[in-house]
Amino acid sequence: MQWQPRLGPIPPIEYAMLHRTRNSGEIVALYRGEQVYQTVIDEFDRHYRYTGLAPRLPSGEFDFKALGRGEFILLPGLLYVSESDPRR
Repeated sequence: MQWQPRLGPIPPIEYAMLHRTRNSGEIVALYRGEQVYQTVIDEFDRHYRYTGLAPRLPSGEFDFKALGRGEFILLPGLLYVSESDPRR
């Protein structure tokens, strides 16, 4: 199946953010004094794998339009990809 551009208004940034997660897996890095875990689990038991730092605009704000399918941002600016997304 080929990717199709999103039609209609762009959803708010809140939909691209992970909330109420718990750490899982090994610590893979430190970022801004905080431990970065290999995986995190959200409140619905969905698993996400760390892939790097979240994209940012020149203003320093998160560039949520640059996120790919199944990618989410976890504060303070970490990028995680869903391992629970059946479309992946």
